[in-house]
Amino acid sequence: MPALGLELYIKHAGQFSLGVISDRSIFSILKTTHFYRSIVHALVLSMHFYGNATLFAESIGITGFCLYVMTYALLTFGFLSGNSVYYFALNLTAASCVLVGLTASFNLASALIQIFWISMSLTGITLRLARG
Repeated sequence: MPALGLELYIKHAGQFSLGVISDRSIFSILKTTHFYRSIVHALVLSMHFYGNATLFAESIGITGFCLYVMTYALLTFGFLSGNSVYYFALNLTAASCVLVGLTASFNLASALIQIFWISMSLTGITLRLARG
């Protein structure tokens, strides 16, 4: 099966490694708290390398914007179904990235919109996975 194309630096046993998350494993990874700790470690490491947390947060936010646009284009041109788990996973990732980007320049209305998209995406993923 094709991978979603998400690559993360994951901290495991004190070592960082580059891992590709496949579409089979992404949901099992998301269920674990170790995944969230790994993301925090990756963000802290990246901020250390960038040396500028604001620039890093803005970069993550722009990545989220690009994911939103890509998801909408894939949906519009029929490469992605609105009922697909991938659609909700991409929207969840995009909204999370934009929310991180808002830490550099906070806007309450934008943050509320991103929180709404995150909650709707999680609901959509949960409903699709429950259907089997």
